[in-house]
Amino acid sequence: MSGTHALATPGPGTDVAKETVDAAILRDPVRDGAGRIRASRARMANIRQNIALAHRLRGVFLATPVFGITTL
Repeated sequence: MSGTHALATPGPGTDVAKETVDAAILRDPVRDGAGRIRASRARMANIRQNIALAHRLRGVFLATPVFGITTL
């Protein structure tokens, strides 16, 4: 795809993103297995935190009309 047909123009972070992708692709996947497992566990912990926060916020938004603080 040529530059004249691009849907989005490259911004200042494009070169950094390309270098990051290159570094991720060029790493040896066999030797970096432990790093991938750590990253996967960190992502799952982040997902669990986000889900817990969403449930808490839902509880707050459902509880406030019960106590008359807000209306639905």
